[in-house]
Amino acid sequence: MPLTCITGHPAGQWTLVVPFKGGPGAKSRLGHAGHGGPGLRPDVRSGLALAFLADTVAAAQAVPEVADIVIVSSDPAVLTAIPDIVLVADPGAGLNAAVAAGVEWARVQAPHCPVAALTGDLPCLLPLDLAAGLGAAAQHPRALVPDRDGTGTTMITALPGRELIPRFGPGSCEAHTRAGHVPLPVLAASTLRLDVDTVQDLNRALHRGTGDHTRSTMLQPPPRAYGTHYASGPTPPSALTAAAV
Repeated sequence: MPLTCITGHPAGQWTLVVPFKGGPGAKSRLGHAGHGGPGLRPDVRSGLALAFLADTVAAAQAVPEVADIVIVSSDPAVLTAIPDIVLVADPGAGLNAAVAAGVEWARVQAPHCPVAALTGDLPCLLPLDLAAGLGAAAQHPRALVPDRDGTGTTMITALPGRELIPRFGPGSCEAHTRAGHVPLPVLAASTLRLDVDTVQDLNRALHRGTGDHTRSTMLQPPPRAYGTHYASGPTPPSALTAAAV
């Protein structure tokens, strides 16, 4: 008789932990001007952060290998914006503490299932890419997926019985590797590596093609006080100027 998680899903299916800061301080680097254009206002960043999360979760929910999705956040907007998830309170001690809280929940509730921590800023994520990443991760006690640049991390994983201690932050790919996570051979073009931190990243994501939530958020007109009216039709990346600080 196969092992099962406490949730009733067969062992081998993943519990996915996704941290989410939310609020006006979300995605602060999108507030910085760069080669991709001017920085974005706090209200725009907050809306986009929630849209990124919704698109990330929507892709994960379409992956049969994902049994449960745990979002760690203290933003109440998550409950109404994203259905069919478990919400764990953010302890308020930073990103790694938030991930650790979600992993602790997963280890108690589903001890026989592998666990993965995934960043919530992957608006281009395709279910096939996530499924491929999880399939590769199942071959290693601990594994990681680097970001586009190869210095950061978009996903870390651990099989049942293996400790997973998050080390997100600058240089996280190297830090996770030193901790025993095997870098997976995921192509640089995979949507599993396309996290959005900067305005330039956002422009790239819009050109690549995002999920419905991000696309809908980008098409919303800015407040009249901030200026520009756009004709109907897709909003080009250059229209980010209307949401600038």
